[in-house]
Amino acid sequence: MDIEEVREFCLSVKGAEECFPFDDTVLVFKVMDKMFAFMALDRKERGFMINLKCDSEYAIELREHHECVIPGYHSNKKYWNSVYIEEVKKDTDLKGWILHSVDEVIKKLPKKKKTTTKTRKSGKKTVKTQTTVQTATTEKYTKKSKQKVVTKKVTTTVTTTTTVAA
Repeated sequence: MDIEEVREFCLSVKGAEECFPFDDTVLVFKVMDKMFAFMALDRKERGFMINLKCDSEYAIELREHHECVIPGYHSNKKYWNSVYIEEVKKDTDLKGWILHSVDEVIKKLPKKKKTTTKTRKSGKKTVKTQTTVQTATTEKYTKKSKQKVVTKKVTTTVTTTTTVAA
């Protein structure tokens, strides 16, 4: 894959967008306003490089098995890998690592945003209705120990999700 094919693949991810938040030479790819990849548009000595978010254990495994994968350049080396694009032997490997990066970002999103992300992928709209039932807090004293016993407030929330075509 070349740098343009990598860009096209990153943009093919549902909900993905590109921007230049740092400067004119670093292209950032985001999903749900969270960064999943970034790459410098200037060629390094070994070629073009893309930084991808990664599970910490998987990141180490990739570095051990692939010479083209190094600890994240200018990023948290525990969760980010840098990959020299032209050195990747199989395009499917790089595509898989990009999708893994997207999954890592989505995994850390709040539940509400995860639902939105899933519905975007399927092209369907989710309608939620929510019903809340509450019971009041009651206090009473035991006769023997004269200690106050508090019954906590109980809240039950029932959420119904209906998926309809967009």
